[in-house]
Amino acid sequence: MHITHIKQVEQYLSPNHVKTLHERAFTETFNVIANFVNQSTTHNDLAWVCNSAPGHGKTSALTALCNMILSEKHDVALLLVFNNTRTMDALYKQVNDYATQHNFTNAIQCVESDNVSDVVADLRMYRIVCMTQQRFANIAVLDPDSFKVFEHYCLVDDYGDKQCIKRLIIIDEMPQFTNEAIFDVGKENNCVDWFDEMVKNIDNENMDSSVVRALISSLVSEELSQNTSGTNYRLIRRIQGTEDEKRLQKVMDNLESVKGVSPESLKRFKWFKRLLNEDGVGAIFQNKLLCAEWIDYRKFGNILILDGTAHITSLLYDRGGFELKEVANYHDYNSRLSIKFKNINTGARSRQKKDKNVHDTIAADIGKIRSNVEQKNSRLIALPNKSDIKKYRNNGVITDEQYEKFFKSVSNYDDDENMALHLLNVVGLNDLAEYDIMALLSMPIRQPSAYLLKAISIYSPNININIINCQGIGRKKVYDRWFEDERVQRVFEQMVLAELVQIIHRTSLRKLNETGKVVILIYTNRTEWMDKVRLVFGLGDDNVRFVDLQADERIKDIAAEWAVKVHAELVKRGYGSHTANKLCGKPFSRFISKHWKEHSNIINEVFCSHGIRIVNDSTKYHKFQLL
Repeated sequence: MHITHIKQVEQYLSPNHVKTLHERAFTETFNVIANFVNQSTTHNDLAWVCNSAPGHGKTSALTALCNMILSEKHDVALLLVFNNTRTMDALYKQVNDYATQHNFTNAIQCVESDNVSDVVADLRMYRIVCMTQQRFANIAVLDPDSFKVFEHYCLVDDYGDKQCIKRLIIIDEMPQFTNEAIFDVGKENNCVDWFDEMVKNIDNENMDSSVVRALISSLVSEELSQNTSGTNYRLIRRIQGTEDEKRLQKVMDNLESVKGVSPESLKRFKWFKRLLNEDGVGAIFQNKLLCAEWIDYRKFGNILILDGTAHITSLLYDRGGFELKEVANYHDYNSRLSIKFKNINTGARSRQKKDKNVHDTIAADIGKIRSNVEQKNSRLIALPNKSDIKKYRNNGVITDEQYEKFFKSVSNYDDDENMALHLLNVVGLNDLAEYDIMALLSMPIRQPSAYLLKAISIYSPNININIINCQGIGRKKVYDRWFEDERVQRVFEQMVLAELVQIIHRTSLRKLNETGKVVILIYTNRTEWMDKVRLVFGLGDDNVRFVDLQADERIKDIAAEWAVKVHAELVKRGYGSHTANKLCGKPFSRFISKHWKEHSNIINEVFCSHGIRIVNDSTKYHKFQLL
C-alpha cells in the first residue's frame, strides 16, 4: 500500500479533490495510515497517533485508502470513528459513490441516531462501518460487550465458507479519553438530574421516589459542606443501618434495569453508585464533586488516531500508551501567518459586566478592520463564546449571512456538529477555509473543571486541583499560572494550545498549496500566551504582535495636533503638495511612517476634517495639500 506520489491513488479520489492536495503532505499521511494497516497483519496491540498537521489531507488519505481496500480486495475491514456526523457523512458519500460506480456491494455503512435499529443486525456484512466518537465512548463506558456487533466483518467466499476479519479502528481527531461527571447542588450539574430522568421510566408508586430524591441531594450537599479531605468518603456511611438506606437501595436496585434512558444519565447513575459505595472516587472542588477516569479504547483492537495536534497534547497520548507517528509539517507559517493579540479583558466576568463596554469596543474595532479589508477582497469571521452570539449578531460583528450559515442552531444530534458555531465548537470544521481573517473574541479557555477532569483521569482524584490564590500577592506575579500543581497546569496549557492551533487552521491557512496571508486577531489581556503561541507555530517576533485597543484614540489625538501644525505650514507655503519631512521635519515624518499602515483611515479622517488631503505620488511619499 505504500505510495511515493499521489498519482498512485488518484483514481480513488475525484480529480477536483486531487488538485487541492499537497503532494508530500498527502503521501506521507497516507503512508502512515497504510503502514498501520500493513503492520496490523502481524501485530494485535497497535496504538498509534498520526501527527499530521491540519490541512495535510488526513481525511482525503483515509477516503483514498477505503476505496483502495474495496478495489484491490484487501483482507482488511475498518471501523471509522468521527468527531462529528458532518465529516462522517461526507466520507461516507465519497466512498459509497465510488462503491456504487464500481458495483461493490456491502461496502460501507454508517451508524447514526436515526438508523441504529435498522442497520445494527447487518453490520457484519459491511467492510467499512462508521460511527461518531460520542457513540464509541458510550459503548466503551456503558456496554463494552455490545462492541461485538462492530468488531468483525464477515463474508462468505465462492465456496460458501465464512471468513471473519477483525476490524481495524481509525479515529478522526482526538477521541473522548475521559469518562467524567460533575455533581453539585446547583442548576448546571445537579446531583439528581439523572435520577429525575430515570425514575420516570419505572413504576415508583411504592418506592418513595420523592423522598429518595431529597435524600440523594442531602447526601451530596452534606459531603460537599463537611468533607475537608479533598476526596469523597462513601456517601452511604451517613445513613448506614437506617430506613433511609433501605429506601435508597430499593430505588437504586430498580433503576438498574430501566430502559429508554439517555447515555448521559446512565453514566451519571453509574458514577453516583460509586460515590455511594466507594471512598476516593470524586475530587472536591469549589462545592462540586469531580469524577473522572480514563477510557481505554485499546481493548477493542488496533487503533490509529488522526490528530494534527498530538505533539502538543503529549500528556494525554502518553497516558493512553499511544505511539506518535510524525508527518512533516509543510505549512509556511512565517510567510503566511500573522497573529495579533488585542489587549482587552474578555474574561467571563468582564463580558458580563454592563458597565464594561467589551462587546461594543470589539465591535467598533472589527467594524474598522472590515472596512479596510473588504477593499482588498479579504474576508473576516469572528468566533464568540456561545453565550455572546446574540450580542455580537446585534452589533454587527456576526453578519446576517454568517449567522444563517454558521451560528444558527438547527437541531440536536449525538454530537455538536449541528449546534451553533462558537469559539469552543470549531475542531474538525473545514467550512471556514474561505476566510483569511479570523477574530477570536476571547481566548478559548474553558471552565477550570474541564482541565481538572482530564488531570484526574490521567493521574488520580488525589492530585492537587487547587487554583492559585492571587489575593495579597499581586495578580501579575502569577498571571501565567492558574493551577498550583505543575502537572495540572501542563494539562491546561496543552489543551488550550491544541484548541487554539486547531481553530487557527480552520481558516484558509489550511490550504497548503496557497500563499495568501492569514491574520488571526485574539481579543484578550492574557498576553502570557503570546510566547507560547509563537513557539508552537515557530513564528518570528514580527509575526506575533501585541496591539493596544485604545491606541486608536491616542493616534487620533496626536494626528489632530499634527494636522493643526501642517495646516498652518500649508497656508504659509500657499497651494501645492509637500512631504511630511518638508512641512514639519523628521518627527512628523516618523509618525506618518510608523502609523500609516495600521491607522491610515484615522489619519486621513483627522486631516480631512482640518481641510488637508493626503496623497501618494509616484515616489511613494505621502504628500499633503489643502483641500
